[in-house]
Amino acid sequence: MGAKGGCSKYLHADEKMLPTQHQQLIPGLPDDIGLECLLRVPFQFHFHMKFVCHCWHSLISHPSFLHQRRRSPHAELLLCLVQALPPSTHSSSETCSRDEHNCSVTTLTEEGENTEAVEEYDDKRHNLLRAPPPLYGLSVYNATKHSWQRIVLSNCRRGEIQLKIPMFCHCLVLPSTGKLLLIGGWDPDTLEAVHDVYILDFSSRQWRKGAPMLTARSFFACASVGHSTVYVAGGHDHHKTALQSAEVYDTVADEWRMLPPMGEERDECQGLSWPGDSSGGFLVVSGYGTESPGQFRSDAEYYDPNTESWSRVEAVWPFPNASPRAIATTVSNSGHDWSLFVAGDQEALVREKSKNKDDGVNYEQTMVTLPRGFSTSQSSPCVTTVGLKNGRRMIYVTGSSSSPASECNAIDGGGRSGVYSLEMEESSSSEGSRSSSCKWERIDTPADFSGFAYSASCLYI
Repeated sequence: MGAKGGCSKYLHADEKMLPTQHQQLIPGLPDDIGLECLLRVPFQFHFHMKFVCHCWHSLISHPSFLHQRRRSPHAELLLCLVQALPPSTHSSSETCSRDEHNCSVTTLTEEGENTEAVEEYDDKRHNLLRAPPPLYGLSVYNATKHSWQRIVLSNCRRGEIQLKIPMFCHCLVLPSTGKLLLIGGWDPDTLEAVHDVYILDFSSRQWRKGAPMLTARSFFACASVGHSTVYVAGGHDHHKTALQSAEVYDTVADEWRMLPPMGEERDECQGLSWPGDSSGGFLVVSGYGTESPGQFRSDAEYYDPNTESWSRVEAVWPFPNASPRAIATTVSNSGHDWSLFVAGDQEALVREKSKNKDDGVNYEQTMVTLPRGFSTSQSSPCVTTVGLKNGRRMIYVTGSSSSPASECNAIDGGGRSGVYSLEMEESSSSEGSRSSSCKWERIDTPADFSGFAYSASCLYI
């Protein structure tokens, strides 16, 4: 990667970015201190920092900068939600003030599009915080800065200010690249399943269309495995027929490939990246067949990339009448696994797996009381998880809120979504035994970001 005007190149070597030519990042400061200063700048300013000079543009655009920032104490945690946008029929007094509630709109342009063209719409962007149903949008909660923003995909080439995001699409993070994928779902105009794939780069504030899936599908299982591979399976097609088919996406080559079909049809199934012997595999949890809608299976199917085959896993999902969307699994470096299952209005099941001193496996199940005001009566909850430091894990749960409107900033006193975080911390005793503790916290959610959340994913940036 070269920089114009004789600027420095920055390469990733021994976990550090080293200049190959002598030019200071910040005049008067050693490069290591200059780099530390740039790493401390909040993520929201990175896009504008690229226009300071060619050196900064080259540095901030390089994957090593993202890698170094993610490993530093200055990384910011983003919770990305595909959620229903609130109705546009509410008066201006009921909509959130971006200054008062720390919420905003960020526009991502299509690759190759003139960025300046988007600025013509600055005076209209406040209207994009809300749109009439059944539109869906991409919302981002910055858990580090405690701020909300709506991500708008501009399509100025075709005369559109805002590209319509497919309803019920999956949002999926590629952690190593800092990119977000929006996959499948329904066309918001025809309500038919789509093949579409959108790839969003928050750092460059650009988006592009990826290669489409081989099969149009919605309500399917989806997960990223490894650094650049995405698996999808199940769901249903245009005719609402449950699918057995599965495919894999190489995000580097931008190519999809069909996989062997699963043993069962699985509509409304949930996908998880599952630890394996090498890079891990793909677990498809529950779902139901065309002839048994709403009767969720208790089993799962695991795809092993090494053998290129599926195997059945029994007794994974314990709730026959609830969607497995409310399941999240996280693994600590010590091999201590947590799985969270949310189905009822009062309690959630936490299943823990850990290795004992004889290299055996211990399983424990604990019922955790859900936070006050959380409800699954109006919609099934959505769950995502992220690993923190020192054995800590954060799980984000979204569901309908039963709290009074005055307490939750509700738009109309009901039907809004609440966002809660569950922090799980692993600890060890002097005898070597392990235990975990749980702590719930409700996230302050402005009314414009309170719509039903279908899909969620977390990203450090």
